[in-house]
Amino acid sequence: MIIFGAQKKVEPEPTSDSFVTNSDDVEVYAVMWQRKHWKDVPHTLSTVEGLMTETVSEGAQNVNIYCSGGTLTGSINKTAMLKIGGNYHLVAAGGNAAGNKVPVTIYPPAPSGGYVDGTHVEFCDSAVEVHDFNLGSNAWVYQPGFRAFQLINPANCGYSSRPKGFFVRHRPTGTESVDYNVVLFHPFYCGKYQASKADATASAGGSSAVAVSKQGVVPWASITYDAAVTACAASDSVNGKDIGTYLLHDEEWVALAVYSMLLGPDRFGTNKWGPYGNNNTLKDADDASITFTADPTVSSRSLTGTGVKSGWKTGMNLTTHTGLINGVYDLNGNMWEWTVGLKLKVGGSGTGYIFVDEADTGLQFPSNWSSSSESITEINTNPKIAKHAIAGAVDGTGKPEFGNDYQYQGTSANTEYLPFRGGDWDDSASAGVFALYIRDTRSYSDSDVGFRAAFCVS
Repeated sequence: MIIFGAQKKVEPEPTSDSFVTNSDDVEVYAVMWQRKHWKDVPHTLSTVEGLMTETVSEGAQNVNIYCSGGTLTGSINKTAMLKIGGNYHLVAAGGNAAGNKVPVTIYPPAPSGGYVDGTHVEFCDSAVEVHDFNLGSNAWVYQPGFRAFQLINPANCGYSSRPKGFFVRHRPTGTESVDYNVVLFHPFYCGKYQASKADATASAGGSSAVAVSKQGVVPWASITYDAAVTACAASDSVNGKDIGTYLLHDEEWVALAVYSMLLGPDRFGTNKWGPYGNNNTLKDADDASITFTADPTVSSRSLTGTGVKSGWKTGMNLTTHTGLINGVYDLNGNMWEWTVGLKLKVGGSGTGYIFVDEADTGLQFPSNWSSSSESITEINTNPKIAKHAIAGAVDGTGKPEFGNDYQYQGTSANTEYLPFRGGDWDDSASAGVFALYIRDTRSYSDSDVGFRAAFCVS
């Protein structure tokens, strides 16, 4: 069964030819199927040799792109995406070729150290790769649309050692809709870091009403669900573009979690299947050599995106969903994060039903829970909630494939509950990308609950 997201549809329905394998060996939508928010106009630049840049100083935005031995003709258009060296940049202002060079303005500015003369430049295929970039005060990560295969009967799919609900990269053996689901996750842009106030620093949370995604600052916590929605809607005011930012959708959170799962335990370590990052006492619960910078305003909480470890290779960071610095930070621990689109509504009986985008699925959490909090041993494979990683079975310890993460449901009669995801600094190994706490109402707030913004491709 092909499961579409509630946020976006792809028209017409994709076929097997609509997917390509990206550098992570994940089946993403081919370029023609990826809907890019920036609506890039194809550049007209023509050259007989490769492109490179003249020297660019650290923090500079004005770049001269040239061809070493040929002649440049045409132009580089605004909003094209360039890869200079190993970094991605949007073209904020385009330019026309003259004198064998094209002047453009890039965003974000040149990184630490700048670029030396002759640094390689290419027009990157931004549609199929996870990549990060800055816009205004925000750091974003583009998560391309992809498909994954969810095991219903693992033994029939050649995965007898894996639990039900586990996701794999490529189509397994067995029968679709009987032995496995085909689940489509659509592309979006996610805040690279947990949200902070626009004027937050490393020592103070600030007072702004605008949410930003910024590294190394005090995160925005003690915020209600509705206040988080409002703060995310205001975040585009600092971007200079009408991009319609919003509170991260629940299925988008799960897309990041599943993408992390597809990359496998070797990317993140052999004892957990998701990214490290639960900063228990400012050290990772699974690897104490991964440390975090303390948030001076709340004991044991860390500043945004500060997990590091001596000896990591260049570009590596296991506290992101990709295990690389291009990924989304702190999905595992530090603070719980509100998400939108999922609800648990409890009637008079005290047993709740799961709602997705206000639609009643008629489904419930596992009925055999011994308490309100249990760890995941299976993920529910019903197509109505397959994109939301709801526990299908639980026990007291969980499964390593799901990070031994736990889920916690509310049971008070006549109550509507909204979700947090990821866990906090006190949750140790129980935190993780599949951890779900849906036991508080929209008016709840605490120092261990934050959020992050996102925006969708058009």
